[in-house]
Amino acid sequence: MTAEPGRRTNRSIPVNLPDEFVQTGGSKGSSEIVQLSAGGCVLRDTGLDLNGQDVFLHFRLGPENSEIHLRARVIHVNADSGTGLEFILVSPEARDLLRHYVAEKVLESAESPQRSG
Repeated sequence: MTAEPGRRTNRSIPVNLPDEFVQTGGSKGSSEIVQLSAGGCVLRDTGLDLNGQDVFLHFRLGPENSEIHLRARVIHVNADSGTGLEFILVSPEARDLLRHYVAEKVLESAESPQRSG
């Protein structure tokens, strides 16, 4: 059974990760990832085109500050919540790092719910 495009199938966590992006034939710049899952994220930036081309995203993640480079598609743009991206091309290594990072943060929040971050 496969999920419909744009439907969340992975656990999402709040984050504050700087990123750089380029939308093919469109805007480019820097923003901040405010929600992250193994399958997508939400950027604070809302300047990306919902009907535009793919977005190339670059950010660093984890205790070793590993570089993540991936391709995504815009699934929603909302002035209040930001721009939702679905990851469509991710290396196996980056996907593993994303899954591990999110799972670790979920576990940390379950063990000490008074902490945020």
